Order: sequence, then C-alpha cells, then structure tokens
Amino acid sequence: MPTEYFYGVDAIGGVTSKPHGFVNTGYETLSSNFEFIQITTSVDIRPNTTAGGGSAASQAALDKLIQVVSLRGQPVIMGNVTGGGPYVLKLTIEHPYAWQSTATSASLPTDATLTLPWPDARANEDLVNRIKADGINFGFGGSTTTVVFGNVLA
Repeated sequence: MPTEYFYGVDAIGGVTSKPHGFVNTGYETLSSNFEFIQITTSVDIRPNTTAGGGSAASQAALDKLIQVVSLRGQPVIMGNVTGGGPYVLKLTIEHPYAWQSTATSASLPTDATLTLPWPDARANEDLVNRIKADGINFGFGGSTTTVVFGNVLA
C-alpha cells in the first residue's frame, strides 16, 4: 500500500484512495500516433494579439484554418504563426493520414465489382482543397496554400 499521499493521490502510481478500494487514474504517453502538419499560406493568419500583430480578419482566418483541420483530428498548435507573407503554422493531430487523400474523380472503390455512375466522392478531399473550399470567405479560395505532412516521432 502506498505510504505517501497528496490529497489522496499516490505520487508514484496515480492511484486514488476510494472507500472500497483503489482506482488507477491513468496517464497518456506520447507515441508515434501523431502527424505533424506545416501549413504555408499567402493569407494573413496572424493572431489578433499585441504580440501577434494581426487584425480581426487575420484572427478569423486563423480560426477557420484550425476549424478545418479539426474536421478530422484535434489539432495542437506547435508554436506561433511565423513569416510575414507567406505565413507558416505548425500543428499536430493524433490521427496519422487523416488528411492525406489521394483519391481522384477517376478513382475506383476498393471493391472493383462496384461500378459507380458518379465520380469518386473522396476526390479533392485533401487538406489543401478543404481549406480552399471551406475558407473561401476568408481569402483561402484564391490563395497560395501548401501543406507538408511529417511524423517526427516515427
């Protein structure tokens, strides 16, 4: 039985004392299940802060960018927006390959016995195209936006 408690939590194992026994509170370990994404865009995405130097419009564009990435994973921003045009944002999501679609309108389903009378619905569903489509009102539609994927923990 652990001897050192801090407000009922064992400092070593994260075990909480309960009236009818013990409960392990758990923990999360970093692994290679992260995908790092670097987005470079001509759209001003600086935050509207004193240090960020952005405007309300650039903050809205940054918010939309994060919202689009959030469609397939929970992003963690890995630092400040850098650059003065083009602007660079580095982030990570916990679902590797969530945004790496290579489907085209000529793609076939996995089961080749299915013949579809319409183009593959997954066509143009990669991150750049989704940013441009969903962020058209924020300037991303005609922007120069590129995405680089990586997994530095692999």
